[in-house]
Parts: sequence; C-alpha cells; structure tokens
Amino acid sequence: MNNMESEIYGKVIKIYNIYIWIILFFLGLTFEMNIIENKYLIVLLSSMFLFLIILMICDKSFSIKDHIKFDIRDIFLLVAMAIWRRNLYVYGVCDPGFSIKYLIIVILMYLYGKYHIIYMNTVFTTNDIYKTNVIFPLGLGLMIFNITSMISWYIYPPNSEIGRAWLSLMDPIKGWNVATFYAFHPLLFISLVFWGVITYKNNKIKSNMIIFLGIISSVWFWFVTKTRGPMVILFATVIIGITLNWLQLILKNGFKKYEKKLFYCVIFIVVFVIVGFICIKYVEPIKSLYDSSMLSRDGGILNNIRFKWAKDAVLGLAKYPFGGNKEIENSTTHVVWTSFASFGGIVPFLLIIIWNILVIKDTVVLSISKNKDIEKKLFIILPYIGVMLYSCTEDLIYYMFEMAVITIIAGMIRGEVISEKLVKIRNN
Repeated sequence: MNNMESEIYGKVIKIYNIYIWIILFFLGLTFEMNIIENKYLIVLLSSMFLFLIILMICDKSFSIKDHIKFDIRDIFLLVAMAIWRRNLYVYGVCDPGFSIKYLIIVILMYLYGKYHIIYMNTVFTTNDIYKTNVIFPLGLGLMIFNITSMISWYIYPPNSEIGRAWLSLMDPIKGWNVATFYAFHPLLFISLVFWGVITYKNNKIKSNMIIFLGIISSVWFWFVTKTRGPMVILFATVIIGITLNWLQLILKNGFKKYEKKLFYCVIFIVVFVIVGFICIKYVEPIKSLYDSSMLSRDGGILNNIRFKWAKDAVLGLAKYPFGGNKEIENSTTHVVWTSFASFGGIVPFLLIIIWNILVIKDTVVLSISKNKDIEKKLFIILPYIGVMLYSCTEDLIYYMFEMAVITIIAGMIRGEVISEKLVKIRNN
C-alpha cells in the first residue's frame, strides 16, 4: 500500500473497531431483554462478519487462500449443535424456528471470534487493542445489565415460591429468572480481576473498572443471593492467573531459577488441599461450619448432586442412544456438556466432548507460547476458564446468548493458535 492507501485503510480499521465495540456492547447490555427479534440479531451479527470479510478481501497483505483453511473443529461444533437442537424439537422441548436461530447465532459468534483474531494477528502483529474490542465491550454490556439486576433484587423482591428468583429491572415483563441466570452476566469481568491487577499501571481505567465491579459483584451474589458461582470463579481465575504468570516466568527465564519456589508452592497446595479435605470431613467446628454453609448445598464440593445428574445422563445413553432421556432426575443435568447426552444422544455428546478437548488443547498451546506477553494471554484465557467452569455447574446450554459468549471466546483462542502458526510460516 502507498501512504494514502495506508492512511485510508487505517481509518477504515478504526471505524471497524468502533463498530464492533458498539455492537458487542449493545448485545451484552440488551440481549436478555429481547429488544430486537432474533432474526434482526442475526443480521446485526452478520454485519460484523461481513465488515471483517470485506477488510480481508480488500487487504493486499492478507491472503484468504493461505489464512483461511478447513478446520474439523468447526464441523464438530456445527454438527453437535445441529443434532442436539433437532432432537430438542423432536422431543417437544422447543420449536424449530428458535432452534435454527440459536444454531446460526452460536456458530456465527464462534466463527467471528476465530477469524477476527486470525486477521488482526496476521496484519497488526504489534497492536492488541482488537482483543479488548471484543471481550471488554461484551463484558461491559453484561456488567451493566448485571448492575440493574442487582438493583432489581430490592425493587422486585425474590419470589419465595420459585426460590432465589426475581424480576429484571430492564425487562420485568419477561418473567422471573433465577440467581444462577443473573450470575452469568458479571463473569467476564470477574474472570479478569487478576488481569486488572497485573496490568493496572498501563490500563488504569479498564483495570479499575474490572477489579471494582468484578469483586463487588462476586461478593454481592455470595452474601445477598447466596449464589456461590461468581465467588468460586473469582478465586479459581485468580489462582489460575497466578499459575499462568509463574509459567510465563519459567518459559522466559528457565525452570532452574524458580525450582525451589515452585517446589514449595506445590507442597503448600497439596498440604492445603489434604488438610482442607480432612477438616471439612472430620474436624469440628470446621465440619459443622462447612455443613451449615452454602458450600455444602446440593451435596457440597465432593458429593454434589450435579455429579449424579451428569453421570445419569451419560449412562442413560445405553437406553437412549438417540436422546430423549426424560427419566433422569434433572434432564438439564446442570452441566452444559452432559445436557447434550440427555436430549441429544451419543453423536452430539461425543462431538461436543471432542470439540471441548480440542479447545482445551488450544488453550494449553496458547498458555505455553513464548511469543505472547502474559497480559495478552490472560485477557482471553481467563474469561474462557471462567465461563467454562460456570458451564460445568449450571445449565447455560438452553440460554442462547450465554452459549454464544462461550463460543466467541473459544473461537478467539482458536484464532490465536492458528495465527501464531501463520506468522511463524510468514517470518520463515
């Protein structure tokens, strides 16, 4: 490109970034309110994708032939989702129109996250604002919705007949929603609290916002609604963030420099886990405190009823290989991925498990990459871990937007791995 072309192209990229920022913020804020119909939502998401495709085609430095290849992961996700949604219709759980829209939106978000990262990583190798332009506006929109939900708790008192459920201030007509539904919305910011701490000097506004709102939300859900998820996700992502930070230092400086510290750290964790287990099982008054706390609800940490529901769904495949298992105590299983087994059957269950394993593999590959700063890794990895951990305890699969958030971040992780390979090939 000559100077004039570069200047024009730079302005177009800025417009693109502003456009996706607005769209994703709007989606995070309003999706649960059903302000726009799903068919128009598809148009909105498609416009982001179309904008990206136009950039790819017009950019002479980007070769679609070399950068966009067949990926079996896309097929696994598409087929698993398609069969599962089809079987939900067959067994009378939902109508076909909604299933088609669900499928399009979830797959579209995955592909967009993937190709957005591939394009931006291979063209703008020194600029990482594009990552925050996806996750941050999405998380901010979700967080504002979450704040209104927290306020709603006091305006529309919880319905004792349903349990921990209340109306949303932004959409009171929609009906009662349970605490676990509302608790999903702050998860992106909660998962990024550790990122906010280690990048505070360079990102004071974003870091302050993420740290403050993330911690406040997790504390509020714990003490006010007695919901464990956000606080557990906060602790888990902080611990994982510290671990990944250590890993980055080892990759950069070598294992020997941190050998002793790492050894003592591992010993401490092992002893802490063993002592903690013994205390909550046998030692008074810790056992009584644990048994009377909400950590012991639904069977507690070690014998949670969700394990039984998930096991029943998987074992039920022997009797219901094509799905439709309504005999288990909770057909949703409260674990996203085993819910594919109860209504979907063997094929979608195996495909979604394989897809998840491949996403985890990509996450590990990204974690051990020596070519990316820890801040850049954590901004994608921690939100993925946060939503994935939550998806293993709650039945988010029936919520279209929640699944779309999971898939867009999974797509971004895949894009990171692919683009790193492409950049290496180009540099060699």
